[in-house]
Amino acid sequence: MAFIKQHPLRWSGRALHIVLRSLFGIFWLAAGINKITKDWLTTDILQQAFLQRLTELPRILLQYFICSSLPSPYHYRLHGWSPLVKFM
Repeated sequence: MAFIKQHPLRWSGRALHIVLRSLFGIFWLAAGINKITKDWLTTDILQQAFLQRLTELPRILLQYFICSSLPSPYHYRLHGWSPLVKFM
């Protein structure tokens, strides 16, 4: 308690930092749960959305070249995830 009374600004900054870090972690946890519950990790919904957005880009742009020529994450199978899918 003495530290709080001697350094109220420092204590409030640390407390705010901890609260914001916790909210950030809760956000990413909720995002992961959302992906699992909506079955976005095992279906091709994200690939379809990616390809749809890719067709909306003008072919002249550098972004179109990068997205269409370089390998995307959809070309790879998630090896770490595949054993878990068998048990679900």
